[in-house]
Amino acid sequence: MAVRVDMLRTYLRQTLDRSISQGDLTRFVQLARIVAATYLATFRASAVVLCEKLGISSTDLAYDCVADLFARDEKGLFVHLEGLIGSLHQPLDQTPDHELFAAFRALLSRFADTQLGRLYAQADPQGARIHRNIRECIKKEGAFQLTRDFRGWVITPIGSPDLDHLPPCSMDWLKSEFFVRCKGTQQIPRLLALLHDLLMSLTEFRRSIPLMDVVQLIKDLYQSKEQPGSETQEDQSLGGMTQFEIAHLREQVEQTLKEKILVTYVVHGKVDRKQAKAMYLACRDLLGDWCSGDGANFSLYEYLARYLPIDEQSYKDGLRVKMEYLVKIAREEFANRLTREL
Repeated sequence: MAVRVDMLRTYLRQTLDRSISQGDLTRFVQLARIVAATYLATFRASAVVLCEKLGISSTDLAYDCVADLFARDEKGLFVHLEGLIGSLHQPLDQTPDHELFAAFRALLSRFADTQLGRLYAQADPQGARIHRNIRECIKKEGAFQLTRDFRGWVITPIGSPDLDHLPPCSMDWLKSEFFVRCKGTQQIPRLLALLHDLLMSLTEFRRSIPLMDVVQLIKDLYQSKEQPGSETQEDQSLGGMTQFEIAHLREQVEQTLKEKILVTYVVHGKVDRKQAKAMYLACRDLLGDWCSGDGANFSLYEYLARYLPIDEQSYKDGLRVKMEYLVKIAREEFANRLTREL
């Protein structure tokens, strides 16, 4: 199914007035996913490593951004799409294509950064606390300003040129100089004051530094006296090409199901975000059991109940038909894709 960037204006208008067709809605979702995925791959390369650490794919993360884009308020309004239109300098029909797409991309980029922040907090609680404390300290102390550029959030000493026309200094050098100045200091305000003095002393390198680099700098300082533990990795052999092909097909089917849930249920307000996520995770577990050959024989209700507090009668009255439809789609997708592979 072709994705057309030139249809963005039409997709927005028809989504908001509820006249969009199912096919165009699917294309709109795919366009948004591609924009979010491209931003993550281009500007947030660490997202891939973070996703792998948490057992999800970067495509899952992109779809979470799309789900945020299509979120509704208690009145059923697409609040973020409405906000996007309201943020334009001119009415929708008079806004140049490049400005409209730039605003659309910026909105999805913000959702992507928010999702990454949540994942980061799950994967690295200590780093998340340091990140939060730095931001709070910057608000109170006034020695740094926090801005955004192509590197994401960046801190710059206030009251001096940022020298951003110069190259960045080596993080290894900055780390060694920073550690020497700290001399056992642990408090974030004092550490930032020392970093401020260090950056102000730079004349041949830029004085701005990505916020995540500052987080890592302080985290490394806290852990500098700890002995790093050895890590082992399991040999995750796929057991031959057949297993690889099945895993690849499973990933494709999971993506199709996630898209179906978004387009068929979430966008139309038939399920909320919590229900949608539970439905997807239940289907993912079911697909895993199909592919593993372990012979698991749980009911659809049991799969769903792992992720959603719901009694069996409520399931039968509200979500059973939807889950059965998704399983039907999954079987058809597996059959169609396997046939194409033969």
